[in-house]
Amino acid sequence: MFKSALELAPRNLQILNAIGVNLLEIGEAKNALEYFTQCIKIDKDNAILYNNAGLAAYRMNRFDESIDYFNLCIKNAPTTGYFYSNRGLSFQALKKLNLAMEDFNKCISLDPKYPESYWNKSLLHLFQGNYKDGWELYEYRWQSFAKEWVRDYPKKLWLGNESIENKVIFIYPEQGHGDFIQCYRYIALLKDLHPKKIILEVTEPFYKLITLRI
Repeated sequence: MFKSALELAPRNLQILNAIGVNLLEIGEAKNALEYFTQCIKIDKDNAILYNNAGLAAYRMNRFDESIDYFNLCIKNAPTTGYFYSNRGLSFQALKKLNLAMEDFNKCISLDPKYPESYWNKSLLHLFQGNYKDGWELYEYRWQSFAKEWVRDYPKKLWLGNESIENKVIFIYPEQGHGDFIQCYRYIALLKDLHPKKIILEVTEPFYKLITLRI
């Protein structure tokens, strides 16, 4: 459909950008970047186009190049928060952690309701060993990438702030198998908090493994 439209309007910005976005979504970042650069040649003042080009370069691990695109993006739209958050990810990939944190904070100051920046900031804190702030901000995952996994329970979510002595605590795997295998060992530490019962939900492939090891 896009190719047919492009034959009729080969310099149509919306069509070129839409093709690039679709290519980026299916993992063809190199081809996507070619379309975004075509768009930029047509409209050099459109911040979204530079942002999309930056995202494509980031996906190809060309982080310096992605920062160049994000710089141009921010130059054209300096008050749009999520552009800073995207650039922050590139800074983080280059281990320029102070610059990454500045960008995440700038995004939050411009757009306090943008959850991805809090999530990005949480991972940066955890990477730096700042577990207190990192795990606290990690809760923003429920408003970000993990919102589709939210499970609604009538009981209060335990965040480690109050005693679970003589209480029943239910734990379930919210993310991938790798994360679950890595972290389930810490469930045994809950015994020292003297809960009445620990209920652990596991996926079927891990049932025997988990019951044998805890």
